[in-house]
Amino acid sequence: DRLDLCINSVENEIVDSSGCAKDSDGDGVIDRLDHCINSIQDEIVDKSGCAKDSDDDGFIDRLDNCPDSIKGAIVDEFGCEPKNTPKEKPIMTPVDTNISQEGENSLIIKFSYKSEELTQTSQEDIEGLINHLNKFPNDRIVMKSYTDSIGSARYNLKLSAKRSKSVLNILIDYGIDMKRVSIHNMGESSPIASNLLKSGREKNRRIEIKIIKFD
Repeated sequence: DRLDLCINSVENEIVDSSGCAKDSDGDGVIDRLDHCINSIQDEIVDKSGCAKDSDDDGFIDRLDNCPDSIKGAIVDEFGCEPKNTPKEKPIMTPVDTNISQEGENSLIIKFSYKSEELTQTSQEDIEGLINHLNKFPNDRIVMKSYTDSIGSARYNLKLSAKRSKSVLNILIDYGIDMKRVSIHNMGESSPIASNLLKSGREKNRRIEIKIIKFD
């Protein structure tokens, strides 16, 4: 206690040499609550300790040339809306009832560990997505591909790209025009659960798909 600057730490807290909650990457979010404990120096992070994406366009603020894009907009490789993109606010179109959902207007595609193969349930979900896209030929989709944190950041970025390609190939095989699909490969960024737990890593291995219609 004589050397402890934080004598009221919570039970099992990860602490530093002063006895206070540890913040390994110095981003202001303690390790116990930080889903991205290896953030780069001076990274702009959200409350989970991960690189912040203020406009939810798939580009973290540090790399986004247009950090104020309309939420859900389809953007180019610089994080900006192309000149031919409608300026009206996009309206998220509800997916068909035969497409399973996790969260509002979101389809979650799951993958096995270190694999770009879809789970059986996700294959069925893709069939429902294809039915919807055939029924509404003007609708477009945004795919964001994520991995867990096992492996290097570079490896995980490549893995997320392979998973995106796997889904895209299925859509193309069923006649969906690839111009209707916007892909963002996110690697291990923006986890929705702790990568310290097996159950959390399973949740983080995902592709989030949103169906968008511009009025």
